[in-house]
Amino acid sequence: MTQQNVFALAQVIKAAGTDPSEITDAVWAAGYRRPARVVEEAVTLTLDIIAGFVGNDLPWAVWPKSYDNILKCELNEIIEEALHAYKTAHSIASKLLIDGYNKVVPNDAA
Repeated sequence: MTQQNVFALAQVIKAAGTDPSEITDAVWAAGYRRPARVVEEAVTLTLDIIAGFVGNDLPWAVWPKSYDNILKCELNEIIEEALHAYKTAHSIASKLLIDGYNKVVPNDAA
């Protein structure tokens, strides 16, 4: 994790404001992702996310409908926690990078 990487991600976060879902959308749109998981981890993550929707009595219409949506929900949870714990864009960016998020190049751009 370089300072340049932290700075770039912090700029994305800062520009998005303070709403967790807007920050999540901005970080996602900027191409930040965690490395791919093995099947067992992906299934566990999916079940955990869905259980959160069920536990909060949210209607099925708002549940994630794809694995990308599951990954965005996971990112949103991390950002919500980081906003409460760290407060600054730089600290949130550092937390995301430590958690394994990196800017990825889409397959069609390589």
